[in-house]
Amino acid sequence: MEKLYQLYDCKSETWTPPTVNPARGQALRSFADAVNDGQSILSKHPEDFTLFEIGTFDKQTGQISLYEVRESVANGLDVKLVG
Repeated sequence: MEKLYQLYDCKSETWTPPTVNPARGQALRSFADAVNDGQSILSKHPEDFTLFEIGTFDKQTGQISLYEVRESVANGLDVKLVG
């Protein structure tokens, strides 16, 4: 079972298309990499972006199950490296 994630941009009030990751840690690492790469909009405005876990995806059946309430994983400031 894999998990579905989205980023929310509070300034534009928009959501990214969902992404699939096998574990929360992998999604968090990808988010942290984007926030800290120095070139992306996430890096320039980390406080505007929050990563949410929104459901699960079963690769065997193709079944998508969305949570009733999205689970906040981290804000960009939570993963921004200092210095």
